[in-house]
Amino acid sequence: MGAAAKKTAKAPTRADLCRELLEIERDNPHIFRRIEEIKVSLKLQADQDGSFRETFEGLGYVSVSPSRPAETIGEAPEAVIDEWNALTQAKRDKLLDSGVIRMAPIVKGASYGQVRTKLHAKGASA
Repeated sequence: MGAAAKKTAKAPTRADLCRELLEIERDNPHIFRRIEEIKVSLKLQADQDGSFRETFEGLGYVSVSPSRPAETIGEAPEAVIDEWNALTQAKRDKLLDSGVIRMAPIVKGASYGQVRTKLHAKGASA
């Protein structure tokens, strides 16, 4: 078999994958709706019973955690930005030098990515 006869499978493009994802969701709305119903029911059970995990040999597992409201776990000093900006540079420098105020980097939290889909209404042209 010559090199020209060997055909390598072409990796799907980003557009190919996005189209396939939308088509699967469009063609199986009852499955996706049922998945969401099951997740809601499981979360409600976890709210009553606490976290749980169900494992199925050869298939996998489902791990469910209950909802949890935000909670205050302590206090920390907070600078009032308008007041800080109103200070003279000399007063700012004095607070920084004394260690009462320290400049800390502002870090934006990491994102682990997401995939969102939205189906067009049936009959609508894209």
